[in-house]
Amino acid sequence: MRSPLSHFHRFTPAFLLSLALVPIVSAASWGYETRGQMQWRSHSSPLQEHSADIRLQKGSRGDLAQANPDILFSTDGMLADGDPVLDDGSVYDSYRFNGQAGQVLTIHLNSTEFDAYLLVIDPTGKIIAENDNASPNNGNARLTVTLPENSGYAIIANSRTAGERGRYTLVVTAGEGELSPTATRQAEGDRLLVQGQDHYRNGRLREALPPLQQALTIFQELGDRPSEGTTINTIGLVYRGLGQPIQSVEAYQQGLTIFQTLRQAADSQRLREGEGAALIGLGAGNRVLGQYEEALDYYQQALLIYRLPANTPQEQRSQRYGEGVLLDNIGVVYISMGQFSRALEQHRQAREIFQEIGNRPAESIALNNIAAAYEWLGQYPQALEHYEQSLAIRQEANDPIGQGSTLDNIGLVYSRLGQYRESLNYRQQALELFRQAGDRTQEAIALNNIGVTYGDLGDDDRALEALQQALTLSVETGDRAGQSVTLSNLGLYYSGQGDYAKALETYQQSVAIAREVGNLANEGIALNNMGLAYTYLEQPTEALEYFQQALAIARETDDPRAEAQTLSNLGYLTRETQPELAIVFYKQSINITESIREQLRVLPQEQQASFTETVADTYRRLADLLLQQDRVLEAQQVLDLLKIQELEEYLNDIRGNEQGAIGLEYWQAEQTITDLHTQTLAPVQEYFRLQAILPTERTPEQQARLAELGERLEVQHSFSQFINTPTVTRQIQQLQRVAKGQNLNPDQLYRLQDDLRSLEQSTVLLYPLILDDRLELVLITPNAPPVRRSVTVSREQLNAVITDFRGDITNRTRSSTDAAQQLYQWLIQPIEADLQQAQAETILYAADGTLRYVPLAALYDGDEWLIQRFTINHITAASLTDFSSSRRLTSDSIRVLAAAFSDAERRYNFQVGTRDFSFNGLPYAGTEVENIAAAVPDTTELFNDSFSRRTVEPQLNNYTIVHLATHAEFVSGLPEESFILFGNGDRVTLRDVSNWTLENVDLVVLSACKTAVGGQLGNGEEILGFGYQMQRTGARAAIASLWSVDDGGTQILMNRFYAGLEQGLTKAEALRQAQIALITGDIPTSAPNQTRPPFHRPYYWAPFILIGNGL
Repeated sequence: MRSPLSHFHRFTPAFLLSLALVPIVSAASWGYETRGQMQWRSHSSPLQEHSADIRLQKGSRGDLAQANPDILFSTDGMLADGDPVLDDGSVYDSYRFNGQAGQVLTIHLNSTEFDAYLLVIDPTGKIIAENDNASPNNGNARLTVTLPENSGYAIIANSRTAGERGRYTLVVTAGEGELSPTATRQAEGDRLLVQGQDHYRNGRLREALPPLQQALTIFQELGDRPSEGTTINTIGLVYRGLGQPIQSVEAYQQGLTIFQTLRQAADSQRLREGEGAALIGLGAGNRVLGQYEEALDYYQQALLIYRLPANTPQEQRSQRYGEGVLLDNIGVVYISMGQFSRALEQHRQAREIFQEIGNRPAESIALNNIAAAYEWLGQYPQALEHYEQSLAIRQEANDPIGQGSTLDNIGLVYSRLGQYRESLNYRQQALELFRQAGDRTQEAIALNNIGVTYGDLGDDDRALEALQQALTLSVETGDRAGQSVTLSNLGLYYSGQGDYAKALETYQQSVAIAREVGNLANEGIALNNMGLAYTYLEQPTEALEYFQQALAIARETDDPRAEAQTLSNLGYLTRETQPELAIVFYKQSINITESIREQLRVLPQEQQASFTETVADTYRRLADLLLQQDRVLEAQQVLDLLKIQELEEYLNDIRGNEQGAIGLEYWQAEQTITDLHTQTLAPVQEYFRLQAILPTERTPEQQARLAELGERLEVQHSFSQFINTPTVTRQIQQLQRVAKGQNLNPDQLYRLQDDLRSLEQSTVLLYPLILDDRLELVLITPNAPPVRRSVTVSREQLNAVITDFRGDITNRTRSSTDAAQQLYQWLIQPIEADLQQAQAETILYAADGTLRYVPLAALYDGDEWLIQRFTINHITAASLTDFSSSRRLTSDSIRVLAAAFSDAERRYNFQVGTRDFSFNGLPYAGTEVENIAAAVPDTTELFNDSFSRRTVEPQLNNYTIVHLATHAEFVSGLPEESFILFGNGDRVTLRDVSNWTLENVDLVVLSACKTAVGGQLGNGEEILGFGYQMQRTGARAAIASLWSVDDGGTQILMNRFYAGLEQGLTKAEALRQAQIALITGDIPTSAPNQTRPPFHRPYYWAPFILIGNGL
């Protein structure tokens, strides 16, 4: 029977149903001076894993009748449209009954179609008992209540979330008078289990463990193995929330053993779900530990369970739900492994299942994860689209907490896009929702993230205000982990203000709380930042000790990214006093980074650290130290890896190459130092490992060992002990004797020189390296040892001249050569004699940083341009260039696809990122394409509307040359903001280009593109990225222009270029001869000399650079 209760309001509990939130590091660059790598903590996570671990209702079991022999009431019902509605929008059924004082009832509400919520109310509408298990793959609720007086009561059968509907079973059992001792203990165990689960749901993780441990003891006494397994699974979930994945995995392993044993005796849906929950927990725990293959194996085992035949439609629905959860979680693992496309497929399958069974909350999580996958792929528009869809479902369900979390994720995307105002807007909306819901824990999290965003905006006062509010709320709610994170962020604020004493005091508080709650990851970040504060205070001894502790924690928690960053900080701190030791630390840091890339192990966003300076600085500093010691070939290898790291930071999807997989090699003395350092760290790691165990769970032996280690580490500073070891001293002395000026791996040099000798012309390899106080030049020649030349010029001086050079060369009316001569004096003159000795004809040039905006061909020695003396071939890096793939184009083999946006009457207006663009057609582009067709008979011409993505992309690999005479813009920043415009208005971004397949293509030409250099130079990442993207398509080389020339100059140059190819010249030599023709005036033209543009100026011929293997 049903009766309306319009005056009754059930408050929504303040927790998220089906995800376990864990802190992540979010970008926060505050603009402070950075000499090391600082670590920020933010609480939002775009990835959401389904949890299937909390169990309240234990299901049908044999001992139920024995413990509660009297079934008072049993019925099947359905929550449906037309039922009475509570204030929160959820529907309910009401079952009235008369009860007596002291009467004990156990009430079960079971459903596989919605998440059950149970309440018992008195005649005034006062709640005397309620329960919701908040488990996404078990819609059951159970409560035991003692009635306070003789009166009428009502049982409210309700769903936790508004909008849920479906069938259910309600069972009420009771005993005569007092419960039997067994039933009493059973009820006490149930109560303690529910209490522990409630603490977990409300973020009181430490408080959750004692009642769960007590419940476990009771169930073990009663021999209630299913309840024992459920409780152990819940303990595993709590440990995972505490950031103790090892203990979590151990608990889940016990739970798995119990349920597998029980299923061998007698299978049931409940036991299947228990085993599945344990397997899901093991999968999630191994993912956190970075054991991705193991995680996938556990998830696959769980999938087998959830794909078993079901006995009833309700069980079938539950099985399908579990399958969807697992597919979604498998997608999370693939994201952690960097296999974003595979992750996307898993999340999409999960969403289809949730749509099939009509589970909208689960669908919102799948949408959230689809968005996260797109975010990792750098496809931010798609990410935002799916976050918006997830948000719509949560709005539909009137789920303010879910809405707030999604809004915060949207804010994170805008932060990644550098649109901090937009980010702040979404995060403030999230904050308001958390406040409306009364969820003070989430409110504190939102305030912390808002503080980080204000820091990004440079608004330090508001950042401080938000962080202090977050800290106050975290204290009030008892969220100790949140306090630790926010204190660490406050420490960064004080450090940025130069108040290092206050920063250290705040970090100490963060460390103390992190130790209290057993969160080693947070502790490690705070310790690292303490090391940086002491670095700024010029107290290197203290700094080194804290870095040493942070390194021990990074290794103990198996966090390779944090390990690499802390090793880099150790390198930075020792670089001046112990450069040989700094090189060892930097090499270890880089090898770890390369290992992550090689294994495609991109850490999940909740664990990834974002720094105020880039990882590439580690490579740059190591190259600097190596060059100072004349270890030139080692430096060249680092410079190659530097290019790859810069590509990783720009494109975020770079696979490791062979050189990266091998890593940087160690001299024997360096290996000895590394081994000794590992031994020195071992007791420090053991100390933190034991400290992370709850005091109540430590054995006496563990407690004694912890005390012993603490005393030893207090007396013996581990890093000082290490650095002063006679063995380390001897090894450093040996390095000083044998490494300077020597080649660690002669075979590497031989291979590189063999590549150079295999080329037709005498070819050299030139690597510049821009440092703060000087420019380093590394020259590799075919038959001599590597050469290193150092030029005294600051980064600021160099950039100023590059800016002047760009101003001169991109203006058709200017004729000044001052900047071009100065760059020649810095880049070429120091190696002039070396080039002559090598009889160099061709320079392979791997530009660095802002030098990528400089066409080397346009340097001027006072008499000639460099292109008149040498063939110039730009490359991304030697290790990324396949010198064996070169092949000479002939008139018989040249097949050209030539396309142009030539309609000058047509204009396309659009916005990319925050910039507005407006492009008209290029009239000379049409003539350019027509001339190519006249010179090369096998040419396909496309103009304007026929020049579309749909027409062009399927044909690309059918030609040896693809020539696009259209607008293209290379923008420093995001790959999505660099694009090629098609004749019909379509656009393809620099990231999209990687999906092209061009194995048959020898050359891609973009004849009217430009790099957008404003008032401040970037680092040329867009040019490096273009070259790399072309290489990964399979194309052997590409020609791009650094600025657009549309007044006939490009047309004339291209005429000569294609004529050269028809004559059998290499691509690089054909381009050189075309440029020389413009310089010398050796060009056919119908215009009289006095009206002809001054084609000899670099404006007309210099923008074109050839990248890849053009030899």
